[in-house]
Amino acid sequence: MKKKKKNHLRLWAIGILAFLLCSVFLLCSAPCGAQIVVAGDETLNVGTGYPSERIEGDYLIVQGTLNLYAGAYVDWGINALGGSVVNIYGGELGTTILGDSFPISIFPAEIAGVPDPVVTVYGTKFAVDNVDVPQGATEFTVDKFSGGVLTGTYGNNGGPINLKFFSGSIIGIPIYLVNLNLDAEVTIDIKPGSDNNNINLKSRGVVPVAVLTTSNFNVDTLDLGTVKFAGAKRVRTTLCDVDKDGDMDMLFHFKTQDLIDLNEESTTAELTFKNTGGEQITATDSVRIVPQKKKWIYRTGHSLK
Repeated sequence: MKKKKKNHLRLWAIGILAFLLCSVFLLCSAPCGAQIVVAGDETLNVGTGYPSERIEGDYLIVQGTLNLYAGAYVDWGINALGGSVVNIYGGELGTTILGDSFPISIFPAEIAGVPDPVVTVYGTKFAVDNVDVPQGATEFTVDKFSGGVLTGTYGNNGGPINLKFFSGSIIGIPIYLVNLNLDAEVTIDIKPGSDNNNINLKSRGVVPVAVLTTSNFNVDTLDLGTVKFAGAKRVRTTLCDVDKDGDMDMLFHFKTQDLIDLNEESTTAELTFKNTGGEQITATDSVRIVPQKKKWIYRTGHSLK
């Protein structure tokens, strides 16, 4: 009888220890802090230059649209629910006390007619759990119980990707990948909305130049510190949807008097920059140099230049 009691006590102790270990694991990996809900009709942009740059001490529950850009930080992880759209162009998540990243958990839709979450990561050199993603692959799934870690390089300034994903579905919900083509042709639009792109070199104003995001090129691949237009450095930069196609473009402004590469004979102008791979890229658009207006001085009925 004593031996059975001792075995019973040993099993009880093992059970308690296992319970404590599981509790510690859940405590270290589950979201803490307060929740911030992105409702179904809302869009939240997080990153450098946006009203929300860092989500500190909270986690996100996404039912609408979440865009993470360069500089974004979400402390306690992200839960993507049915009907949500999550686009990850940059940023990072906080880490647990064990040093692991808090996860992006993807849950299937629970209401008929509502689609599963659409989570997309934009970058290059993707790998899942240290295994390179096959060339041309556009998605991957993770195991419901163990999850998976996506690594690689974001388009924006070459920042590293280190994202842990969990799936709320046994069959797995795809996480989509967009391989940014750093060699793709870049489209620019000088003076958006203008057909002639008129430039008066004597003007003391600025010239707007838009770099457009396309299916083959994302503006997050721009190294902003290397951007020049006709020899001028940028004086202002804005991230906005210039061509109204639903994605974010980059709008630069340059002082007209700094456009040293243009003259009265110029018919095109170049915007140059380096991409995240350090490669020099040149994009061109047409311009029309407007002659300086002639000043007429009227004296005693005669006109003089």
